Amino acid sequence: MKEGQIEIDDLYVGVDEDGREYILPIEAKSPDERDKLGWFQIANLVGFANQCFPSMKCRPIAVKPMGKNIVCLMEFDDNTDYEKIGIKNIKLYKLMREDY
Repeated sequence: MKEGQIEIDDLYVGVDEDGREYILPIEAKSPDERDKLGWFQIANLVGFANQCFPSMKCRPIAVKPMGKNIVCLMEFDDNTDYEKIGIKNIKLYKLMREDY
């Protein structure tokens, strides 16, 4: 990992049904169109995860609100080379509030 400062908006640890452990660094963006996601940011998330949690598989995630009550989650390849990072999965979620 390169020396310097990085920003991680959130960090989660997950375990799947087979007992594999994952580190999920999160990059969150605002709904503003000017708040763009950078490939360097994702590469830095992966570098941080690999350095601090080497035994866990990294699954970098970006979160971006896309409108009223719509959130986009993007999962990226766990690559520290920003030119080789690809998007693995994109999911759109509609947030709903239930009255109790």
